[in-house]
Amino acid sequence: MSIVIDILIVLILVAVAFIFTRIGFTKTVYHVGKSWVSLFTSMIVGPFISDSIRALFLSDTITNGICNTLTKTLDNSPTGQNIQALFANLPDGFISFLEWFNISLPELEATYGSATQPSHDMLMEISRLIATPLASFTASILGHIVSFLIPFFAVAWLKRIQIKNTELAKDPNIQSDPKKMKKLARVHLVDKILGCVVGIAIGSAALIAASILTHTVFQVIIAFNGHSDIMAVYDNSYVFKFLVNIDIVGIISQLFS
Repeated sequence: MSIVIDILIVLILVAVAFIFTRIGFTKTVYHVGKSWVSLFTSMIVGPFISDSIRALFLSDTITNGICNTLTKTLDNSPTGQNIQALFANLPDGFISFLEWFNISLPELEATYGSATQPSHDMLMEISRLIATPLASFTASILGHIVSFLIPFFAVAWLKRIQIKNTELAKDPNIQSDPKKMKKLARVHLVDKILGCVVGIAIGSAALIAASILTHTVFQVIIAFNGHSDIMAVYDNSYVFKFLVNIDIVGIISQLFS
């Protein structure tokens, strides 16, 4: 029984790969839906792009901007050059920003309120504390938008190229040119190969999900019927057991670390 299941899983994967190879990469991605592909890419790649945006320029830019605001507020304070006077004279919009990101002004006052004539380094430290949640929030939005738009337009561009190549292949002038036909054939081959790769990926993902779900069902059956030997199907298998034990989260983390 276990061997039959393993063979069935392999056959399904081969069949899916063959089907998607015939369809081709461009049509596969386009029919799956460029919005869904883009959304999936945004979920996976977005956090890494967000971290890069925040670390490269956004965090420092926002920190410097907040520090300038604090410095100007302190310089224009009519009640003295100290932290308490600074916080008392902050613009209403700035205070609303602090409340929006759950930054406690009383806690900042308790930490830095005893300082008189605060230095630039202290203002930068306060600015960095305030800027951190804003930079993370803004970078997260930008990172997910960028990682959504890139594959969205890339798929549309690939679809346009595929349509253009199909039209060119029917052109009598192109058909009479061996070099151009050979070039179109190479593009077509690459499309088929990439389609096969996508098919294997989609098939593997579906089989992994199905295997994990089946294993869970087995465990539920055992929970209600402790004498069932249904887990023997899992224990004696190779491919089925392999798919259930794949650490997807760990693999993704390693790929993007």
